[in-house]
Amino acid sequence: MSETILNPIDLFQDKLWLDTGEAAKMTGLTSQTIRKMVDRKEIPAQIYGKTRRILRSDVIAFIKSKSNCR
Repeated sequence: MSETILNPIDLFQDKLWLDTGEAAKMTGLTSQTIRKMVDRKEIPAQIYGKTRRILRSDVIAFIKSKSNCR
């Protein structure tokens, strides 16, 4: 039985803001890597205490920018 592979951009279409775990699933990176990238301002995010929220559109822009580098 074959498993359907989703395009990462198709994930979480119903959400405007993502947490680091959701952003990690979309990018194929770890949550820890996403947190570090947010802290280094490589990915824009809103930070509330220890909680980071990232616009889904910013995650998509990040994915597209990385795919253009290949």
